[in-house]
Amino acid sequence: MLGHFPSTAQNTKFPGTLDIEDMLDNEQIDLVALCSPNGIHSNQTITAAKHGVHVMTEKLIATRWQDGLRMVKECDEAGVYLFVIKQNP
Repeated sequence: MLGHFPSTAQNTKFPGTLDIEDMLDNEQIDLVALCSPNGIHSNQTITAAKHGVHVMTEKLIATRWQDGLRMVKECDEAGVYLFVIKQNP
């Protein structure tokens, strides 16, 4: 569980971390679902791709065009999938 609220880990039986690198280094993960602010999607996506982990993110994919392009390029080079979803109310 990765998030901004360490108390969530304390209130559940799941381990928690605030460090995506730590999580990816120490857990067997197939896919990460990024529900973080749009401005940090690119860095988190690239980190996951470098660890060989598929990424699912909500729209907006990124806040800057070049960051979105970098996300796609890094995932392609790493051979992982990048899914961008849009929730409909």
